[in-house]
Amino acid sequence: MVPVSALSEDLQAKYYKQKRTETGIMPEKPESENQDKTVLKYGLKGVKTPFENFSQKEREEIQQWIELLEEWHGERSRRKDKTEFDKVFVGHQKYINP
Repeated sequence: MVPVSALSEDLQAKYYKQKRTETGIMPEKPESENQDKTVLKYGLKGVKTPFENFSQKEREEIQQWIELLEEWHGERSRRKDKTEFDKVFVGHQKYINP
């Protein structure tokens, strides 16, 4: 088992392209008048499942992720250096939630 981060950028790109193809998430160029910016949007082909259809344990995990994302978004919106904050936040979460 080799971590993806240990691969070269070309191999990482190839790996992620393969994973996007497998999961049905393919990059699409947005229709825009301004063609100078290269922005991709990802369309996810998935099934919408009502919250009630999940088990109690799954609902608790979903709620935990929602709270974590809200905390991250709230803190991140107040920061100037968002990239640096992301690294600190992820490191902190890995420490407190191994």
